[in-house]
Amino acid sequence: CNHVLFSELAAEATARMHHFTPQNVANTVWAFAKVGRKDGNLFESAAKAAAACIGQFNAWDLANIAFAFAKVGRSDEELFDSVGKAATADIRNFNSHNLANIAWAFAKVGRSDVGLFGALAKAATAGLWKFNSQNMANTAWAFAKVGRSDQELFGTLAKLATSHIGMFSPHGLANTAWAFAKVGRNDRQLFNALAKASMAHIGNFNQMGLENTAWALIHVHTDSFPHREDLLHEIAREARERGLLSLSPMLGPGSTSVVES
Repeated sequence: CNHVLFSELAAEATARMHHFTPQNVANTVWAFAKVGRKDGNLFESAAKAAAACIGQFNAWDLANIAFAFAKVGRSDEELFDSVGKAATADIRNFNSHNLANIAWAFAKVGRSDVGLFGALAKAATAGLWKFNSQNMANTAWAFAKVGRSDQELFGTLAKLATSHIGMFSPHGLANTAWAFAKVGRNDRQLFNALAKASMAHIGNFNQMGLENTAWALIHVHTDSFPHREDLLHEIAREARERGLLSLSPMLGPGSTSVVES
């Protein structure tokens, strides 16, 4: 991005933040986060402005500001507390993208807001048929990351993910496999579909995707399913070809969980 331009924009936006509408606040930090700008003064002023008028934020604004702060690694307590309460109260107005993004954001910064995730589970389960593959994967990852294994949500996710597996990116395949293994969901059909799809695109997996998939295959608590060993073999081959020494212990006993997304 144009660093000079964004530096000037950050200074101007920080100075004028008290005049911004909720949409202005959310869109500004979203834009900075998307280009990787972590301007501290800007985000601090945005957090204060948002907390002061959080009741005026709509579903898009709430999801976008949570996403932006999580994206740049900021977990401002007052902001996330107020966003969590506002989102829980307004959950009926969240669409599939908003639901997935706010779940991802809270999980990314390690906030397992009980009220919010309870509301998200109900809303997401009811509307999962509207979710695209990325939203499904992000939702599964988020719930697993905060230790939520909501039975109905993951059951519905398993069915829809299996039937739409061809639409999942390598990143989505890896995160979905990790999430279901992490919460102990033993869906044989889903893991077989994940394995076949992953083998078809194994060359496009990044290192973390390979690690998360390997961890999932090793730790999923289910009987061996077709293609499991084949996929582990392909991951080992990719690791050797790329010189990824970190995957050696991952493909044996005693490996640890990888959770970044």
